[in-house]
Amino acid sequence: MAGIPIFHTVRQRSTSDCAVACLASFLGRSYEEILIAAALQTPEILHRGMVNTDLISTARQFGVLLRIKLPSIDLEEDSGILGVRVKGAKCEHAVVLSNGLIYDPSTGNVWDAEMYLQNPPKARIVDLLEQED
Repeated sequence: MAGIPIFHTVRQRSTSDCAVACLASFLGRSYEEILIAAALQTPEILHRGMVNTDLISTARQFGVLLRIKLPSIDLEEDSGILGVRVKGAKCEHAVVLSNGLIYDPSTGNVWDAEMYLQNPPKARIVDLLEQED
């Protein structure tokens, strides 16, 4: 029997593409597939990054419906693309939340979700994009 990964990890490749990497990880797709799909809609995606509407419309191209979940996010039970604001940063950062773990595409590290949020520089949850049932 062939094994399957618990989680498909994709690293970001520039300063503004954390959401591209997160969507690739979350959907189990390649970085290039997501980047091409996103750039077809928003050519400047690598310069400005992706916002929730970009993530939702790009995921839809792969047959996945995402919705924004606010405000009660359960770090142990919920999964999706978590928007966080890191103390001192100018813009939001995207990470993947799954099974109580956070995957940070900027470092490639996997964290316990609570530890990630408390680890300096502290991060504050902004929202969660989760898959619709």
